[in-house]
This record gives sequence, structure tokens and C-alpha cells, in this order.
Amino acid sequence: TDGVGVVETTAGRIRCREREGSARGGDVLVAVRPEALRLGRAPDGAAAENVLSGTVRARAYLGNLFDYRVEVGGETLRVQGHVKQPFAVGDRVALYFAAEDAWAIPAARGTPGAGGG
Repeated sequence: TDGVGVVETTAGRIRCREREGSARGGDVLVAVRPEALRLGRAPDGAAAENVLSGTVRARAYLGNLFDYRVEVGGETLRVQGHVKQPFAVGDRVALYFAAEDAWAIPAARGTPGAGGG
């Protein structure tokens, strides 16, 4: 059975799914698929379980979407955005996602970016 927990990260608290019986207090990585992240202007007050602030560091136009690299809390995340709402390199943005779209995964010792669960 899976439940929802909270992970403290350099970017803030993240509500995410965790496996029952996983070690609490250990280092974890939070995994979210790029298409599950919604990009918006920093922060717009939209209702979401998780909101992280970041800065667009790179973007590539792929025809049906923009593929962004967004720096959040010292980490770089890959985010896919709609072509009708483009963001420029250097823009401050917010990333919105549901707890059900994020997973806490036990991290190997010494993994960069790992946060306690």
C-alpha cells in the first residue's frame, strides 16, 4: 500500500507518495515526470498541493511543446510546457504538481540532491 508523506528539500516541503514500510527519516529523491509538472508565473496562487519556485535556465522548442530546464533549490529539473504559454530563459516561474504525481525513492548514500523523508 502506498501513502502520502512530506519530504523536506532545499526547495521546500514536497508532498509525495511513499511506499509503506519505507524508512522514515532516511535520504530520498523525489521523482516527478516532466509532463506532470505545470509551469506558471511565479507563484500565481493557483491551488496545488506542491508549488516550487525556480528560474528557467534553458529551453528548446520541440514543435508541440517547449522543453525547459528550470533551476529549483540548486537542482535542475526538466519541465515540459505548452507552446501557447512560453517562458524565456531567465524568467522566474512556479512549478505546480500533485502529490500523486511525485514519488519518494530511497537515495543511495552520497547522492547529490537527496533530502530527508
